[in-house]
Amino acid sequence: MIRRRSWPQDPQLAVEVLRAELPGWHVSHNSGRFRATLDRGVGRSTIEAPDASSVAVTIDALFEEADLRGHERAGRRARSNGRWV
Repeated sequence: MIRRRSWPQDPQLAVEVLRAELPGWHVSHNSGRFRATLDRGVGRSTIEAPDASSVAVTIDALFEEADLRGHERAGRRARSNGRWV
């Protein structure tokens, strides 16, 4: 989870910070917009925003949601098997 109070004003520095914080993501800045792409082999996720902090917040929210869904699925599987995790 990315927790920063401030981001560099220089777009290239902000890109470097995002790259360090988001291993596996390809991060770039073009035409005033930041883009982060994760290629998972079976699909691709891309986040585009006007500032680095919006990219980071969006990715954090997506992973939190995925974690919650994973826990819900695990709970349903455990209940269907007659036991709780």
